[in-house]
Amino acid sequence: SMSHDFAAANGASDVGVNESATRDVSVHGDESSGCIFDQDAEQTSWTGIKEYDDLLNRTFRYFDDQRYFKTGEPQNKSSGRNIVDESRHAVKAPLKSVRGQGFIRASAQEVLKLIVNAEYRHQWDDLCDGGRVVRRLGLHSDVIYLSYQGKLGVAARDLCLLRAWRHAPDGSVLLIAHSIDLDEVPKVAGKVRAELRECAYHMRPRAEGCVLSYVMQLDMKGYVPLFFTNLIHTQHPVIISCMRDILEPPPPHRAAAAATT
Repeated sequence: SMSHDFAAANGASDVGVNESATRDVSVHGDESSGCIFDQDAEQTSWTGIKEYDDLLNRTFRYFDDQRYFKTGEPQNKSSGRNIVDESRHAVKAPLKSVRGQGFIRASAQEVLKLIVNAEYRHQWDDLCDGGRVVRRLGLHSDVIYLSYQGKLGVAARDLCLLRAWRHAPDGSVLLIAHSIDLDEVPKVAGKVRAELRECAYHMRPRAEGCVLSYVMQLDMKGYVPLFFTNLIHTQHPVIISCMRDILEPPPPHRAAAAATT
């Protein structure tokens, strides 16, 4: 199956995850301050390229200074597994903002590996029709290319993204991404190069899993009708559901049925 294919590749991938930091962690950390992560853990050189490091550090500070991941507290109970989704956009505004949160019965480490593996993004992002790592810049940073299919007369889009991820002492993980221009990733005929602004995925350990929160600001570039913008925004809550299908173990009765077939 697709989830088994990912699990096999996922186990072999090296994304610089501190496994001990995400094992059996259920602490909430310090939520009284405005900062999710311990500032002492901030890494200033992610790639060895000053321009990239400056951009990444600015983006990390941006999310440290904001309470972006305070939308709610989904729990690992059936009544609390609904996804919090907050999408904001104006009809004429080029910048679209999306924010959501949901509980996944998987460790922060497992969710991080799923997100980092660009080649498997199409398994949990239905609009994505391809992805690849363009350049690995460090143990916790890379550049990726993502391709998105066009629909209903709307031109296809693509993205060239600089990413980095870091771990906090409480086992939380923050992955950030931002569009960059790179000669290795020229614009493709028939596709519009979109621009991703501030974007982050935050995985916070909880008993029996983790809470995944995300926030992103995307400039689609070019003409995008309102119905297609609405399609993109309604797609984002489905992302967490797709991640659950890939990462969460099946219920006992399904596992038993599968074992007997």
